[in-house]
Amino acid sequence: MKRLSIAYFMARHVKSKPALFKCLISKKGRIVSDSGISMDVNPESYKHFLQIYAYLWHLNNYGVKVSQKDGTLSTGLFDKSNSFQVKSWRELENLLGLIYFSTKYGLELVSEGEPITQKFMRINDGVVELYDGSRFHLEGAEPGIIAETYFFRIHDFMDFGKGTMLDVGAAFGDTAIYFAKRGATVFAVEPVNYDLLLANVKLNPDISKRIRPIRAALGNVGEMVFHYNAGAFDGGASAFNKTGPGTVTVKSYSISSLIKELGLKGVDYLKIDSKGGENLLTAEDLKLVNSFLKIEYSAKASSEVQNLLDLIKGAGFQANILLHSPEATGNMRYHATIYARRNR
Repeated sequence: MKRLSIAYFMARHVKSKPALFKCLISKKGRIVSDSGISMDVNPESYKHFLQIYAYLWHLNNYGVKVSQKDGTLSTGLFDKSNSFQVKSWRELENLLGLIYFSTKYGLELVSEGEPITQKFMRINDGVVELYDGSRFHLEGAEPGIIAETYFFRIHDFMDFGKGTMLDVGAAFGDTAIYFAKRGATVFAVEPVNYDLLLANVKLNPDISKRIRPIRAALGNVGEMVFHYNAGAFDGGASAFNKTGPGTVTVKSYSISSLIKELGLKGVDYLKIDSKGGENLLTAEDLKLVNSFLKIEYSAKASSEVQNLLDLIKGAGFQANILLHSPEATGNMRYHATIYARRNR
């Protein structure tokens, strides 16, 4: 039903219906909306084109007017308006997604000037700034991940103060920067989006010394080949599934071998989002986790999740499974998040 509603919305709000229908069939073409939002669509960008119109559909339902002219995207609701410079369709998609999430979940959005509330997000000159001062490049700031970390605050189930965090699957640096802002020392492990991670750490010079980016992966000791889709950010890259045409080979570690190489006795918090790498965890690895564990798992069979839970509980942790976002859907036997705290 939602897809039909979005398709109807697209048909009503593009300047050329024949161009739209041709694009939907061939996955190619230039589509211009009646509010001036234009995009050159090709097979690589097609799914992003659909996502852009899904966001526009949501914002239209909320009463938010969106228009674009000469590279400037404008939004308006009553007498409140914002204007944003957009340099690429990737920035456009992320911007619309952030506008959608901020509208739906009550985060004040500003493009310039001072916010009225303490819970705000500023987007200006291609940079996203959150209420705690965290800053990210807009082109790689995946809206759903920003929302999970800063809107839904899914990582706030623990407080380890100024302890040590091992962030496996650090993506573009959202959790590394989030916890470094709160005093933690973070070792951020990322195989594919490493350059974007580095760029975002540099955007936050006040805490950059507390983050050590590491281009590597969780796995058997040696090397792993990751599959990915080209672009500013790919959150679905995996060494266990062919998720895209691109490949990159990176050094791989077990948790215990990496902690040893870093010269640490252990870590206070281990976070894993590695699209299958969690199944390579061992009891030896978990002995080196002092307090908290959070694993977003992607399982092919529910038995994998049960085995992971048995391993975690056998290592002396209390554990529970939760959906990590109010936007999350699907069967928790295959994809959700394990939150665990070491028994006291």
